[in-house]
Amino acid sequence: MKKILSEHYVTIAEVKEIMAERKKVPPFDFEQEKTLDYAIKFARLGKAEAAELQSKLAEIVPPALAVKIADIVPANAELLKLIFLQEKMEPEEALLIQVLAIVKEYTPTDIETVVREER
Repeated sequence: MKKILSEHYVTIAEVKEIMAERKKVPPFDFEQEKTLDYAIKFARLGKAEAAELQSKLAEIVPPALAVKIADIVPANAELLKLIFLQEKMEPEEALLIQVLAIVKEYTPTDIETVVREER
């Protein structure tokens, strides 16, 4: 049995990079391939951007929530509220505005337009 040395939250962008490196060293099994496919499909930011965003958010929200927000990169307050509600938190309007202002720094394109075009 393997011993867990440490645990920490990682963004989808970091998973993508880890799995891409892991793929270079066989064996790379079915579950790992599916994980890499998922990460490629859903990572909205690069590893460095996601880590920077996560770090800024972790100053004002719990670490697990900071990772979720960095992964999803919500474009509006309604989506952000849903992320908070999943963690059983009801944020004040000021916190929503503060989080959205930080997230906006990492979304140079209009996410709503990108989502519509993907459909």
